Amino acid sequence: MGRSLTIAAMLSCVLAAADATVADAAVIQEATLKELAERSDAVIYGTLMRKEFKANVEGMPWTFYTLSVHDVFAGEVAGSEFTFRCAGGIAGGHHTRVGGVPTLNVGDEVVAFFMEADPICQLAGAFQGVFKVADSASGIPVLVNHAGYPLVGLAEDDLVIGPAPVSEATSDGQVVNVDGRNPLPVDAPLVDATTMLDEIDLFATAFAKRARLVSSVTDFKGALIFADDAAPPPPSDVTEAKEVTK
Repeated sequence: MGRSLTIAAMLSCVLAAADATVADAAVIQEATLKELAERSDAVIYGTLMRKEFKANVEGMPWTFYTLSVHDVFAGEVAGSEFTFRCAGGIAGGHHTRVGGVPTLNVGDEVVAFFMEADPICQLAGAFQGVFKVADSASGIPVLVNHAGYPLVGLAEDDLVIGPAPVSEATSDGQVVNVDGRNPLPVDAPLVDATTMLDEIDLFATAFAKRARLVSSVTDFKGALIFADDAAPPPPSDVTEAKEVTK
């Protein structure tokens, strides 16, 4: 494929005291849904119940996301919970963000295309490898991509994306773009999340040929080292651990 997405700030460190910012450029190849499935070791549907920040030996923070597993569309998961890691997070009072890496929140209901060997974020296609359930203004839950655009169908080997991003319904019943502009009409042609989840389930079953039994990731094995000289770790890891009970 010749398509690519240019992302400013491959590694953008925003310190809590706002005393430094580091940015590089990165290019992430745009992937079709078929390509995401083909790269995945498992395709998992679940709710994010916990996120933990841990620093590696060079002091680089990573976020470990733990899903409560509702279903596995491709491959197998050992247990009812599953953990994967992505670069970035909080450690030693510093907030580090890595370009192309999505930020997920406790309570998010997601479909994750898990790719164990990715050294930066264990999602196929980085931010392209996770989809979130969100509410529409009409009250219909929809599945959205990283930019908040609703998924409205499948065509050949890829997703059909709606015409405008959506976020949670506002108090006046509108669905708005993630940046707060250009309201999407209530009668926009949306497809409910359950329908899209079923379609992605069938799609993943057909194309995730490398899918296998996977176990939760709890360490830094295979993770990218961002600096040549390892910095000492901060005095203690900064951990955010939250539970979602439903």
